[in-house]
Amino acid sequence: MKVWLTAAAFSLLLLARPAAAQDLGGALDLPMLGRDLAMSAAIRADAERRAKEMGVTLDASKTSSKTTAATKAASSNVRFTYTPNHNLRQQTVNNFAGRLQGNSPALAQALRASFGPGGQADYSRLYTAGLKGSGFQDNDAASALASFMEVAYVVVNNVQDTKSITPAVDRGLRQQMAGLLSQHPAAKSPTQLAQLGEELKLQTVILMSGWQESQQTGKSAAYHSSISQSFNKQFGLDLTQVRLTEKGFVPK
Repeated sequence: MKVWLTAAAFSLLLLARPAAAQDLGGALDLPMLGRDLAMSAAIRADAERRAKEMGVTLDASKTSSKTTAATKAASSNVRFTYTPNHNLRQQTVNNFAGRLQGNSPALAQALRASFGPGGQADYSRLYTAGLKGSGFQDNDAASALASFMEVAYVVVNNVQDTKSITPAVDRGLRQQMAGLLSQHPAAKSPTQLAQLGEELKLQTVILMSGWQESQQTGKSAAYHSSISQSFNKQFGLDLTQVRLTEKGFVPK
């Protein structure tokens, strides 16, 4: 995202970092994406080896055309936009805080006060600010999923120069995530889709805010290692083994 999401330095951000990924475990078939990318890498490596033996040069653009077409077809009939409102935002924060309540009531209260509507780190305001110059939309669940995955990619791979993450790259990732999201039951329910979209926006802000805080406190290595391990454990997706392109994530 082109404008870094900014927030005050709360201890909450570092304490909450594992939840940024794990609370969505099972909600989306990211393990399938991870397996597909790994398989694509293995198939491509084998094809390139065989082509080299035969003195043939492969055209990478043709090998990915079928996958791109299938992704577009899967999501073309699904509407991902919704209308955010104050009550939905407040409920999103309350739901997230509720999951923290048992282990840390103080942390749950801090999250409500800081990230809730009107709070010092109002997640909706920060998320919208982060969209400036990007290819994402504020009221689109597929964009919310793509932005969450993009920020996770930036964190895990310690990306300092984001100039290569252009609006075209954002749109490609959004299209890829739309294909994934279209298979989820929430895509068939406007209410559930809106709830998922806002949850993803909140977690995107927490994830990026924690990343910023970790850089300021000299704990960035531990932070991106923690997020990397969380994605591997919860989603079976190794973000160190992919590249972010105008076609979304592709294997390295």
